Amino acid sequence: MGERKGDRQRRAPAAGDTRGGDAQRQGAQRDDAARAEDRAVEEIVSRGPGGAFAVAGVATVIVVAMFVLFYVFVYFPRGAVQ
Repeated sequence: MGERKGDRQRRAPAAGDTRGGDAQRQGAQRDDAARAEDRAVEEIVSRGPGGAFAVAGVATVIVVAMFVLFYVFVYFPRGAVQ
């Protein structure tokens, strides 16, 4: 009987074959590293933009505090306009 497509197994590269061995291992390592990096990115993205909201919140608090301080220390001392 002949081999079917799914029955074939990978064969070890021949002694002088430059296509296999180390190149395949390095390619597999790069693929594993890329998958690990993708998983890390997905985990970070799944948490949402919490840091961006924190930075925006701190900036807003600083602007409001500057407005209040300016109002209290500049407009109050001048008194009412006559």
